[in-house]
Amino acid sequence: MATDFWKFTLRYSLALLGGLYIALLALATYLLFFRMNTGSALISPLGYWGGLLYLVLLALAFFCWLYCIWRTWKLTEFDTAYRVASMAYLFGAPALLYTLSIHIMLGILSLLGLWEPVR
Repeated sequence: MATDFWKFTLRYSLALLGGLYIALLALATYLLFFRMNTGSALISPLGYWGGLLYLVLLALAFFCWLYCIWRTWKLTEFDTAYRVASMAYLFGAPALLYTLSIHIMLGILSLLGLWEPVR
């Protein structure tokens, strides 16, 4: 049972949710840059479709996150310590990333030379 838990954790909880977060971060950074240059993210079809793609990816990530919570709960019946640690990760990581994402996006734009922080 423990090997199934670790396979699932590595495949879905880390790879899938991490990959979706990276995709959402890249798209959100692009849309932020697009909005900074044009004044509106929905002014052109590219901005509109980018926003729509962002919402679809966000919904996909949300349902994958719910699936990961449900599946992790089922796979950690063998040990309560794994259950507590897994749930702390699955609930804590999105909350932490939510608070840090804007700083990460602005840092990426700054590193690329596309945005200069006001001091």
